[in-house]
Amino acid sequence: MHRIDNRFVKMLQTKIRAEESTNNDIKDSLYKVGEYVGEEIIGQEFVKTKIITTPLNIEYEGLVMMNPRVVIISTRDDYNNFAEGISSSIENSLRGYMDFGGLRGKEALSSPVRAMELPEVKEYEIVDTVIVAKSVLATGCTAVHLLKKSIEKYNPKNVIVASIFYSNQGIKDLKMEVRNCKIYVCGESDSLNKDGMLVPGVGNLDERLKTNIN
Repeated sequence: MHRIDNRFVKMLQTKIRAEESTNNDIKDSLYKVGEYVGEEIIGQEFVKTKIITTPLNIEYEGLVMMNPRVVIISTRDDYNNFAEGISSSIENSLRGYMDFGGLRGKEALSSPVRAMELPEVKEYEIVDTVIVAKSVLATGCTAVHLLKKSIEKYNPKNVIVASIFYSNQGIKDLKMEVRNCKIYVCGESDSLNKDGMLVPGVGNLDERLKTNIN
């Protein structure tokens, strides 16, 4: 598990957690965290060494970014926020979503998908990496559902789950169900209450994104 832990991300996390934050504050912060997470994934997964020649005709061993086919899948609520931020950092990535109608936890794992928009790739094209962008990973059930559907459709070489707020139980559930996935999270884990909500958490983030507070 790769943990992103810096003051900039913590500042954005605090703004998302704060009760007084408007939905525009939350959306903007989710997008910015997504950008940062996308850059972190690039640095860890899609960079290789290459020898170049400088204008002084001197060879230099530096780093360059590979350009594999990456598909980013999220819930509908994360699609235009956290997932879009990640996508903006990863050149030529494709983005799609699945809608669970607001269901979470085990209900989301066993429920049919209400709506689904998954990008198509050409028959000859190989999907290198699927990234599941799930801003809140409490029990892990929704992320597992997203991952399994994505793996079934794209058969990627690599799978990554990226999250901002998470519990250790959610990470454990995810690893048990999809053993070969890489996990990127932000900061320390939250605890999980008896209702399956993160504590201190962010409340019902889906509802907060729909409600503007002046």
